Amino acid sequence: ALVAAGWWAWRALRERRPRELLWLAGGTAVAVVLSLPVLVDLGFAITVASTVLDADAEGPAVAPGAFLGHLAQPLRTPQALGIWLSGDFRLLPAWLDLQRVLTVLATVAVALGAIWALRRRALGPLLLAAVVGPVSLYLLQRGTPYADAKVLMIASPAALLLALLGAAALARGRWRWAGRALLGLLAAGVLASSALAYHDVSLAPHDRYAELLEINDRLDGRGPVIFNEYDEFAKFFLRDAIVWASPEWPHVYRGEPFASPDALSDPDRRPSVKAPADPDDFEEAYLATAAYLVTRRSPMASRPPSGWRAAWEGDHYVVWERAAGVDVLEHLPLGATVLEPAAVPVCETITALARRAQAGGARLAYVERPPGPVLLPAAMAGADWGPSANFPGAVSLDGPGELRGTIEVERPQRFKVWMEASVSRAVEVKVDGRRIGAVADHLNNAGAYLPVGDVRLDRGAHEIAVAMGGDTLAPGDGGSSLGLRQVGPLVFRPADDPRRTVRTIAPRDHAELCGRSLDWVEIVRVNG
Repeated sequence: ALVAAGWWAWRALRERRPRELLWLAGGTAVAVVLSLPVLVDLGFAITVASTVLDADAEGPAVAPGAFLGHLAQPLRTPQALGIWLSGDFRLLPAWLDLQRVLTVLATVAVALGAIWALRRRALGPLLLAAVVGPVSLYLLQRGTPYADAKVLMIASPAALLLALLGAAALARGRWRWAGRALLGLLAAGVLASSALAYHDVSLAPHDRYAELLEINDRLDGRGPVIFNEYDEFAKFFLRDAIVWASPEWPHVYRGEPFASPDALSDPDRRPSVKAPADPDDFEEAYLATAAYLVTRRSPMASRPPSGWRAAWEGDHYVVWERAAGVDVLEHLPLGATVLEPAAVPVCETITALARRAQAGGARLAYVERPPGPVLLPAAMAGADWGPSANFPGAVSLDGPGELRGTIEVERPQRFKVWMEASVSRAVEVKVDGRRIGAVADHLNNAGAYLPVGDVRLDRGAHEIAVAMGGDTLAPGDGGSSLGLRQVGPLVFRPADDPRRTVRTIAPRDHAELCGRSLDWVEIVRVNG
C-alpha cells in the first residue's frame, strides 16, 4: 500500500495534478485513522510475532506447540494455489495422483499468467503480485509452520488470479482449446476443493459461545473468574469478567494425591492438555483467589469444594460463587481418574481426618456420589471406528455405523444419559431398541460431555446402541478425528443424583462415611 501510494504521489507531482494529491492526502489520513487501533498495539503485535511465529525465536516465551499450532504437520507450498482435494488442508488428498496433476497444471498457469501480465503491463495483477509475492517468500523462509499456513492463505488469491489469467490468455490464442480445458480444470479443482472444505469444515459451537457471552454480561467487572476449560476463545467471550483460562493463563494445580508433579501432568486426570480441568485438580489456595468459578456441565466432574455454591446454570456451564461463612481447612479428593470421579474412602483415612477436625473444633463435609453405569464405545462391538487417542474409551467417527453394548442396572430407577462427544452429524443413542436422544452439531475438545436424554430402566441387563447415519449436504457434516469428530464414554447418572449436595457431620460420626462412595471429604469450619 505504501509503495502504491508513493508511486501515485510521484506521478501526480510529475504531471501536476493537485486534485489527485488532495484525494491521496485525504485517503492517507482516513487510512491512518482506521489503522490507529492496530498501530497503538503494534509493539505488542511485533513481540508476539517474534516469539510465537518466528522460527528463529528461542527461550521460554515460545509456547509448547506454537510451531505447529492446530496443524498436524507443516502445510505444503503448492496449497497456496487454492486446489487441494481434501476437506482438511492438514491431510493428504485421497486422490493424490489427480492432485499432483492439478498442481502441475496450476503452477504452469501461474507462470503463463505472470508472463501475460508483464507483456500487457497489467497494473492490477502486477501490483498485487509485487506486494504479496516477495513478502510471502521472505516470511515462508523465516516463519514457523503455523505462521507459514497464514502466509499461504494470504498469498493464495494472488496465485490463483495469475493461474486463471494464464489459462484465459492461453484460451484467447492459437491454443484456445488447451486454454479452455485448463480453465475448466482449474475451476473444477477450486470448486471441488471448496465443496470438500464445506463438507468437512469445523463449525464453531454457536449456542455454547452465546452462553459464555451471557455469563460475561452477568459477571462484567466482578472477576477474577477461573474457567476450567481449555479454550482459546474464552478470553474473548469472557473478556469483561476478568477471566483466567487456559492456554494463556497458568492455573495452579494440586500435587498430592495425584501423580507427580501435579494433576495437570497426571494422565489419569488429564488424558489431554485440552481436556477440562476438574475442580479437584486446582489448589484450594488458588481457588480462593477467584471470585467465581465457571465449569462445564459434566456427569463426571467433581463438585467444587464446599466453599462454593452454584449461582447460575445454563445449558452448557455452571457459574459458582464463593459461599459465605464456610472455611475449608482441608480438602481430600477421592476420584482417581476421569472415569472414576468418586471412590469409597479408606476408613483409616477418614478416622485421621476426623481426629484433625475434632482437634480444631471443625466438622467433616462430604458429597455422596453413588456409582452409575458407564459404557465405553471402544469396548462396544459393531462399527469399524478406530480408537481415539484424545480420551479413554473414545472412538473416532469415520463414516456411518452402529456400536452395541450392554449395561447392568442394580435397581429400577430413572437415569439422565450423557455422552463425551464432539460431533457434527447426529449420533443417536438407543436403549433396548428405543431411541432416547441424540447429540449433533457440537464440536468440543476432548473430555466435554453433552446431554443425550432421560430413560427409566428396570433392574437387569439393557442393550445400548450408538449409531451415526450417512452423509448429508449440511456444512461440516464430514470431518475426521483431527477435526474433533469422536464419541467417548456413555454415562448413566441417577436422576436424583445427590452429587451437588454438601452434607456435614460431627467428627465423632465419621464412621458413617466408611463404605460409601464419595466425591470428596473436607474439614470445614462453618461460621454463623
